Amino acid sequence: MKERLKEFWIRGKQINPVKYKNVLKRQAKKILKREIKYISSFFPYDMARFHNPDLVYLQGILFADSFYRDISGDSKEQDPDNRLIDLIIGLELLSIGTTFHNFKVSGSSITGKNSSIGEKEYTLDLLFGDIFYSRAVIYLLRYQDHEIFDRILKSMKRVHEGRLKLHAKIQEAIEGKIRPSLIDNDTGILIDANRLLYISFEIGDSFSDCRNEAGHADEYFDIVEKAVLFKTYSELLEHVCAFPRTPSIDRIMDHLNSKKILLAES
Repeated sequence: MKERLKEFWIRGKQINPVKYKNVLKRQAKKILKREIKYISSFFPYDMARFHNPDLVYLQGILFADSFYRDISGDSKEQDPDNRLIDLIIGLELLSIGTTFHNFKVSGSSITGKNSSIGEKEYTLDLLFGDIFYSRAVIYLLRYQDHEIFDRILKSMKRVHEGRLKLHAKIQEAIEGKIRPSLIDNDTGILIDANRLLYISFEIGDSFSDCRNEAGHADEYFDIVEKAVLFKTYSELLEHVCAFPRTPSIDRIMDHLNSKKILLAES
């Protein structure tokens, strides 16, 4: 298995690192644009609200190789393999699906529960999230690695479980049942809420040729954990900001902002 993963990663001639990443990004953007156009034909969504053009999950896959090569001083990269592109597209499509499935005010039991328009929009978002999930599976299966496919599926289960737990805490904090500091007292739940991104970093780590030579695995995963936590805090803040401003909302935002700032400075 390990040798097969290595083969997927290194096939082809060595090229400049910047060129390598640009090729991957260009190919990924082209395929994603085609997929988004196809799915958007079902309903005229503004995809800018759901799709991050920075391709965060692609960068998660590539980060390990850049990190370890910077430490080891090895500047050589390889041509992208088509199956690696399939893996990246699968992850990016899943990420769009999770954004459609993000909690919204219209789906809250606190505010907007009587808005029929809001409920219809929320239900439609869930349905389109499922469409992106189904399209993602096609690309992930093309990658032809059942172990990684299984890891990704398990990460998706933890993503939804983590977000359910977090947003239940948010609602309790808004209602004054718990202190804002209890929202994020379990770091594991925060990471699970973006477990798919964490898995992307893990997969990239397993691919890197320089990992064993360079060492510093603890430092790598410390950075990964902070990146994932930062994303979760950003999403929680976006969710809370959508509620009408109240003293409890202000206290929650102050707490989440303070934790996000600490992560950015660390």
